[in-house]
Amino acid sequence: MRILMLTGHHKADEVMQLAAGLREAGTQVTVVKVLFVPALEWFAVATERTETANGTDITVTISGRAHRWIQKRYTLLLYVLRNRAQLVLPTDTDVIHAFGLHPVGAIGQRLAKRMNVPFILSPLSSELLNGLAHLPHVKWRSAAVAGAHTVVVEAEVLRHKALNSQRIEVVAPTITSGPFQFRPRAMGSGLYFVMAGRWDDEQPVVARPKLALKALAEVEQQLGRPVTLGIIGDGDRLPELKEYCTRLGIHVQCFGELSDAALAREFQKADLFLHPTDYAIFPNRMLQAMLCGVPVLASDVEGMAHFLGEAQHGLLTENKLSAWKEALLLAVGTDFDHRVIATQTAGRFGKERMVEAMNGVYGRARG
Repeated sequence: MRILMLTGHHKADEVMQLAAGLREAGTQVTVVKVLFVPALEWFAVATERTETANGTDITVTISGRAHRWIQKRYTLLLYVLRNRAQLVLPTDTDVIHAFGLHPVGAIGQRLAKRMNVPFILSPLSSELLNGLAHLPHVKWRSAAVAGAHTVVVEAEVLRHKALNSQRIEVVAPTITSGPFQFRPRAMGSGLYFVMAGRWDDEQPVVARPKLALKALAEVEQQLGRPVTLGIIGDGDRLPELKEYCTRLGIHVQCFGELSDAALAREFQKADLFLHPTDYAIFPNRMLQAMLCGVPVLASDVEGMAHFLGEAQHGLLTENKLSAWKEALLLAVGTDFDHRVIATQTAGRFGKERMVEAMNGVYGRARG
């Protein structure tokens, strides 16, 4: 099978992991990354092409002050890719798979129609949650969804957001282990909880950090051990959350955004990962913590049970203060097997699982 993948910067790492797994299994994969970079000059295009075993990686970088203007004009963008970037695509492609509606989804649908091959679309979660109404060139994007043989979404809750497409499959992305691995924790007298995410009201996934913080403040004395809370990640709400913790008397450390290595070190020290949220989209930070063997206390929202997996990986609780207080006490009193959490999470969200799932999607698209 020969696959052409199109991606922007949002999904580039995930796409390269999937492509590597498919190539190892013998599938021919061409990956085209279309990147837009601000620069001082008005307009420039650079193309980098690398031949690999069972495929080709092509990166087209469109830079300059005009990059945002070009990015929103698909007809002009197609001209730039064909003529200025001299993008040469394989003519023997069996399936085209685009990751994101803008701009690669719209372009991929046009290419698939021209080549007469099935088109697979993986919209970004933010695109599905926000919808199309506020986006430019709605007709192009709607055509991309309508022209897709299959729309692939990251979580069950997004099935209902998939723009009325009848051809929907749920395939959770893979989690790269990298530094996120189990290491035995040093025993101490205190407890260390972590929360990680993007603390911003404008994010489509509305986390509810204050619910967990208030519950923690009200039960800390009952836990019997001093508690330190690590809040990881950037966002406009970070100063507000820090001040809220101080007001509640919670000993908090705010780290901002961390490198993967530093993030893994914090997870490997943690006793519990807190994930209070309204949606179970793809909880990347939660799963990375689980790769490090950290049990989870999360909101029991639609789809979260799928990501948590087995009961011994953590607890789910209702988004009520009394429920969170009870769950915190129960979680601290539970003897979780941290090594088992790490091992089973790696098996459920490893590269091999995603490669197998996507090969099934491609095979069904070809008929």
